[in-house]
Amino acid sequence: MKGAAQWKQANPDKVKQYRDNRGSDASKARRRERDRARREKERADEERRAAARARARDWYAENRERHLEAQRQYRAAQRAADPDGYRVAKRERNKRWRDGHRERENAKLREKYRADPEQKRAGAARYYGNHAEKVKARRREYYAENRDAQLEKQRAWRAREKRRLHAGLPAYRVHRTLKAERDANRRAATTFFTRPRTANEIETMLEELGTPAELLTAFQRDCARARAEYRHANAPGRPEPTARSAASVAREGEEERLDAIARAINDQLRHSSRSAPRASDNAPLPTRSHAQTREMGR
Repeated sequence: MKGAAQWKQANPDKVKQYRDNRGSDASKARRRERDRARREKERADEERRAAARARARDWYAENRERHLEAQRQYRAAQRAADPDGYRVAKRERNKRWRDGHRERENAKLREKYRADPEQKRAGAARYYGNHAEKVKARRREYYAENRDAQLEKQRAWRAREKRRLHAGLPAYRVHRTLKAERDANRRAATTFFTRPRTANEIETMLEELGTPAELLTAFQRDCARARAEYRHANAPGRPEPTARSAASVAREGEEERLDAIARAINDQLRHSSRSAPRASDNAPLPTRSHAQTREMGR
């Protein structure tokens, strides 16, 4: 680049002539011709390479055993000449190949393990029996290097199990099944959920999954009460509250007691956090949501 700059400084007339002629029709025609020739050369080179690849594939298909035998002889000669160097080079080649095909090979290994996990378990047990101390040392070293992350995972696991137990759910346990069992379960589930249902079966399911009448009545009463309270609180020109009578105080106390009982029942049936009430005349009870109402029938 330095030589080009010096040439431009030493030949300003030629630079000016070049810039003046660059926009002319003749210059544009020459550039188009050069671009066309370049594209034709690139296309011809690609066609030549494709033809060479096709010839190589055809030759390999016709002389596969000959090619493999030549490879075996070449590797045997390398191994005999330098056994240690050959092993190192082979290990590096295998590592480069695995690094370039890691996702595909891991997917194949996962599928193989899902199809027959017992084979991997038996191999892992044999390896651990022969290298127990080595495995323990490796685990201790990994824990020491990632102590904060491991402690955070343990805290998250304990918090999750605590939330599950508090919600009345069973402990989280995962067990693996063989591919044949998974396929059988999938076929059985497909058959069960896709077969047509009779009228009696549909009626039975509606009775079993329907919301109990007492819960539905309580929900409708609470919704009506919440709407009335909202309209009363937002009524225009509402006078300031005056001294309440004893009957009013008793009635409000009874309503608070019933609300506390309803909230306790709702908390036992709840599967999600409380949702804020909507500011509309048709807003449901602030302590329940539509999704939680459907859960009451389950």
